[in-house]
Amino acid sequence: CQDDILFSDCLENEILFFENHPEIDISFCKSHIIDRNGMTLSQGALKDLPDVIDSHLSMQLFYYYGCIPGNLSTVCIRRKCIDEVGLFNESLYVSGDYEMWVRICQTKKLGVIHKHLLKVRSHNKQLSRTSESGVRVISENREIRSKILTILPKNVHFQAKFYCQMRQNVLDVHHSIYCLRYKKLNNFLRILQIMGLGDFSFGLFFWLITLNNHLYKPQPKF
Repeated sequence: CQDDILFSDCLENEILFFENHPEIDISFCKSHIIDRNGMTLSQGALKDLPDVIDSHLSMQLFYYYGCIPGNLSTVCIRRKCIDEVGLFNESLYVSGDYEMWVRICQTKKLGVIHKHLLKVRSHNKQLSRTSESGVRVISENREIRSKILTILPKNVHFQAKFYCQMRQNVLDVHHSIYCLRYKKLNNFLRILQIMGLGDFSFGLFFWLITLNNHLYKPQPKF
């Protein structure tokens, strides 16, 4: 994340947060999103989550919302976490951070620093915006979510799967339609293969009747 910008008090605030919350081993802070020229586009919401999140809740958040820290630059972890859970999974092309945070938070509490402590740059040449990355994100995130589902309590499995059908599959189908629109047939076929005919069909159905979740956007239940 070499083009992101830490505020001058970013590390100080992160260290102070860890000192005040010895029970946590990983945290993320909020950020401003800026364009290639440094102009602010948006900023992360504050006080939308508890300051400290236990594994029970964090696993659900990671399942429903994906990589909730949003960016590598926002995350701070204790060194012992690396010693305990290992390094990043290098077989993952795009979602290695997502998988790493899930692996840590299975047993560790997650802290949220409700301060904007850095600027995250957004531009068209980012890895996550390439056509190839879009397909890989779908594949890798589906794999990570399937592993999270095995961790979630049995009593939330039905609602978790329902949300995934109504939301995540719709997003994945939308990306496949984007690929078709711009004549990227190979990418469309790869997404169809990754999702499988069943999930793709359900996703397409809900994409049509909800107009890509504009008419109805499901809300997760915790």
